[in-house]
Amino acid sequence: MAGYADPFIVRNSASVCFAVNTGLPEITILSPANHNYSATPMALNLWANEPLSLITYSLDGQSNVTFSGNATLEGLAAGTHDLKIYATDMAGNTVAKNVQFDMGEEIMQSTLESQYLGLSSVILAAVLAASIVVITISLLIFFKKRGREVGDH
Repeated sequence: MAGYADPFIVRNSASVCFAVNTGLPEITILSPANHNYSATPMALNLWANEPLSLITYSLDGQSNVTFSGNATLEGLAAGTHDLKIYATDMAGNTVAKNVQFDMGEEIMQSTLESQYLGLSSVILAAVLAASIVVITISLLIFFKKRGREVGDH
């Protein structure tokens, strides 16, 4: 069989190495946290340990909304809210995380009132202390001058 070439003989070869990503991405919801809030808009931010191909969130069981990792939540009603975030990595692995937070005007108002009262007390104490110092110095100067005037007669 002269001139016969076996088509299955590999004349040149190269090695190819690859890894299969089967691990879930890790995400951390930076905001909102499990706290009480009172004002919108509210920032929605997250961190991921690897590049993500798709990020969505669902607020209170509503339809998923796609976002880029940072978004803004607006028009939130008072009450408890459930936020669920889904993150899919480049290999198609998906993880979900959720957080609950509360919205309420009365919470913020009471916080602001207590901060205002605390600040007012500090300012009042500082003004009172400064007034006492000014009055004391004024009286010392007055009596010192008066003592000179009485001694001159």
